[in-house]
Order: sequence, then structure tokens, then C-alpha cells
Amino acid sequence: MGPSVEHTIIRLRAMIQDGDVELGGRLMPEREIAQKFGVSRSTVREALDEMKVHGEIETRRGRGGGNFVLSSGARWETFDRMSVISGSHRILKHHAGTPQSISATLAQQGFDTKTKLHQAQIKQCDESVTSIFGYAASADLTVIERTRFANEIPISFECAYLDPRLFPDFLKSNYMPSVYKVIQEEFGIFIAHVNERVEVVPATDVIGHHLGVTSGEPLLLIRSWASDEKDRVVQYSHDFFRADRVALMVANDYRRDSS
Repeated sequence: MGPSVEHTIIRLRAMIQDGDVELGGRLMPEREIAQKFGVSRSTVREALDEMKVHGEIETRRGRGGGNFVLSSGARWETFDRMSVISGSHRILKHHAGTPQSISATLAQQGFDTKTKLHQAQIKQCDESVTSIFGYAASADLTVIERTRFANEIPISFECAYLDPRLFPDFLKSNYMPSVYKVIQEEFGIFIAHVNERVEVVPATDVIGHHLGVTSGEPLLLIRSWASDEKDRVVQYSHDFFRADRVALMVANDYRRDSS
């Protein structure tokens, strides 16, 4: 399965998770998906076939047929393939909603870190991503894909998006340790808040290969929107974490302001 198929699957899942297509609802025809995502119909068919394998959609024939989103229960038939390893293996504690890079978090917790870059370029993206940055149609965005390692074990696969109009020549900077750090220190934009959405998704062949897990095993998908003080999204990313290597930490502060 190639990168274009992988990205098509990610976009289709985003449509479903964002409520554009309800559970039990029908996806748009292959031709419209191909036009919307700017890919070939063969790519769309391969993406849909992969989703059918994992029980996420089903194809119905005849009048009123098409590709339909299955119920959440049927979607996760592959969960019994998960192998949770504990005890001798250390777990990364990810603090949700904080503007700290994964590499910084790993280093802070005493892991030896490494990053493998898969892609870093300015490329055209469809409106499912560009709309996050305020664009009504497809546009060029800076796209960075990389795998993070902790003690030589792959722990996350990240795809980050930035607006090249806001961050010109971003790819010339030393962004590998931390995109957040470059945004704040080199471009002078303060990240005021980070919103995250956590989902459980099955590993595809490509992402499973990067993370060293079997296709179908559950991963934690964390979608992250980092915004500045003007509530402008400056970075969007979706990170796939190995579920047997990450623990989410959430803290709420209910203390009253004494001022």
C-alpha cells in the first residue's frame, strides 16, 4: 500500500470521525472522493478495500448501494490482536494538551531519542486539512512526516502541517528536534493553547511498518491543533502512538483565581 492510499484512508477516517459521514451512513461515490482528495479512482478503491478488511466499511450492491460506515462495535474486530506488554518495558507518559515536543518529552523522561524523517516538503493538500488553516479549497502546505524512537523502539508516527505563508523557509530551520520550538523561537509566535483529540484506530500496513506492529493492531491517534494568542491555528498534526508504549496523562486545575 503506497503513501497516496495511506493518506486517502486517513482523510476518509477523518471525515467519519468529524461527523461528515455518520455511522451507518453512505460515503460519497468513488469518483467524488477521487476529485475531492485529488487522487486516482484506483487509489480510492484500494483505500476502501483496506478499510473493508478492517471492518470499518461495507459495500452494498443494487439500488441504494454503495460504501457504508459500520457501527463502532463492528469496526474494532481486530482488537483481539493487541499484545500489551508491561513490566520490563518502559511507558512514555504523554501529557495531553501541552506545547511540548515528543522528543523533549522523551528526553525529560530519560529515554534515548531518535527521529527518522520520511517526508518534508511543500505540497498541495485537500480542504479536509487546509480548512483547519482557514482555506476554503485545496492549497499548498508544509508537510513533515517522521517516526520517533525511544530507546531504539519506534513509538510514534507523526504527520505535521504548517502554512508556508505564515512560516516561509520553515524547512531550512532545524525543526527535527521540535517544530514547536522553531515556531516560537525563530518565528516569534507564542503557542497559547493546544487542543487534542484522542481516538483508537487500527494500524494500516504502512503505519504498522513504521511502528513495528502488525496491521490491525490498535494505535492511539492524537490529533493536535496548536493556536497562537489570536486563536489562529499555527500547526496541525496527527500522531499515531503505539498503544503498548504510551500512557495519556490529563490534569485539570480547578483552583480559583485569588486576584
